[in-house]
Amino acid sequence: MPRRNISRSDRARYYLAAANFWFEVVQLQKARCQQEEKSGVESRADLSFYVVAVQRLLEVARMTRDRLGIREIGQAIDEFDARWPKFRELRNLEEHILGPSLNSPMGFTYFGDFVGDLLPGGAVDYVIDVRDTRVIDRLHEKLCHLLAE
Repeated sequence: MPRRNISRSDRARYYLAAANFWFEVVQLQKARCQQEEKSGVESRADLSFYVVAVQRLLEVARMTRDRLGIREIGQAIDEFDARWPKFRELRNLEEHILGPSLNSPMGFTYFGDFVGDLLPGGAVDYVIDVRDTRVIDRLHEKLCHLLAE
C-alpha cells in the first residue's frame, strides 16, 4: 500500500488528536485501577491496559519528535524515562508476552495500582504507579502545547 503524502500541519493535527485520545485512555485506566472491590483478573487487566495507554502516549511523543522534528518534546520524554526507568522493560514484557519472571518470587509483580520489581531482601522498585502521573501529565501538556503551535 503506497504511503500518502500528508502535510506537516495535518500530521501535527493527527498527533495532537492521538495524544488527547491516549491521555484520555490513561485517565480512564487510572480510574479503573483505583476502583475498589475487583477481582485479581480485573485488577491485572486494568493495569495492563494502563501500561498500553501510557506506551501509546509515549509513542505519539516519539513520533512528534522523530517525524515532525519537534525536538522540544525530547525533554518530557527524558523526564518520563528518568522517573520510570524500567518502563520500557515492562512494556516489552507486556507487548511480547515475555513473563513470568524466571526468578520468582522476585521480578515484576502487579499490585492493583502499581507494578513493582521485587528485589532481593524485600525491596520494591516501582516500575509504574497510577498514583504518580506527574510526568505523564507534563508529557501530554507539552505535546498539546507544541502540536497546537
